[in-house]
Amino acid sequence: MDPANLFFTRRTAWLMRLDYLVILAVLLGLLVVQRAGLNYWHFFFAIAWQDVIGYYPAATVHFWPRKLGGKGVVPRWMYVLYNVIHGIPLNTAVLLGWLWIAGGWQPAMLAIPIHLCIDRGVLGRFYKTFRTAFEMVPHPEFARFADRMEQQPHWPGGPA
Repeated sequence: MDPANLFFTRRTAWLMRLDYLVILAVLLGLLVVQRAGLNYWHFFFAIAWQDVIGYYPAATVHFWPRKLGGKGVVPRWMYVLYNVIHGIPLNTAVLLGWLWIAGGWQPAMLAIPIHLCIDRGVLGRFYKTFRTAFEMVPHPEFARFADRMEQQPHWPGGPA
């Protein structure tokens, strides 16, 4: 929300997601306009690589061992990997490298920002923190805090 209050309310979280949904709509519109030059294989790999490397291995550790009687504890390095792979800096570097290697723009390149916008706008997935489960499980302390905050008519110092 701001540097002094590092949390979202339900409303501000939806506003953040709405920003990414608007960007996603623009990107999908560009994709439709440029579909004649779209290489579907390139698009598929460009949209899938982030999850193949950064999400599926950690999700596997999170879910499968639990079903087999394990704890499903995801190692810290997998959180870091997810955050790096799903970050705008690395994806910008990948896109610029692709532009350079390809010698110019290709419509399949839209898959990279489309993936990030789907994660953030549609699924509500942002960066992972070591303080919570890898998958979206409410932290009990934060859930209590969020409920208390949402029930207040206003926060001290906020609008009346």
